[in-house]
Amino acid sequence: MGAGRIERAQQGSAAMRHTMLTVIIVAVMAIAPATATPPQFKGLDALSSEISARIAATGTRIELADFLPADGLDDLMGTWKASSGQHHFHNGSPGPINIVLFSTVMSEFAERIGSGCVGQSELLFNAEFAKLLQDVCDWPIDDDRSDAALGAFWGALMGYNAPRTEYEAWRAFALGPDLAGAPAPEAVEAITLSIALNPWFLLQQ
Repeated sequence: MGAGRIERAQQGSAAMRHTMLTVIIVAVMAIAPATATPPQFKGLDALSSEISARIAATGTRIELADFLPADGLDDLMGTWKASSGQHHFHNGSPGPINIVLFSTVMSEFAERIGSGCVGQSELLFNAEFAKLLQDVCDWPIDDDRSDAALGAFWGALMGYNAPRTEYEAWRAFALGPDLAGAPAPEAVEAITLSIALNPWFLLQQ
């Protein structure tokens, strides 16, 4: 890949991150007035448990808090605390600060997934997810962008609570012009990030 193409790809990646952050802010804020109880983030500990159960190697755990720029910031992203003999969930309501923090964490997480395409991820994956990742890393071979391959990758990261329409929108993005011709690590990073910033992934349902 020439230097000009690399630079354009990097610029496109930055623009895509900004767009995704804008989308999650709008989507999360739009949910709040429509419900009797404001939506709550799951919190990093719960998300770490979920994602570890789905993709981590046996006996290992993916600690999303490790991707924060400083210690203690996970307290701003939804945590259980004891008070007067009871446990209460604090700082789970979406707001500008914790949305930005979630974007920071999930961007780093997505980058680690994408780097697995070239064998450089620091994360340890279970055999099933390692196979799924390799399937979508063979970008842009059409068979590896098939509905079956993408559906399996979506299910491994998202789980199966999100409606079909969410998958269809994500699949359209994965197969769309924004990622056409993108290097495998960037493409996989982008489709991972678009899952990890989805309200169905981040919020308590």
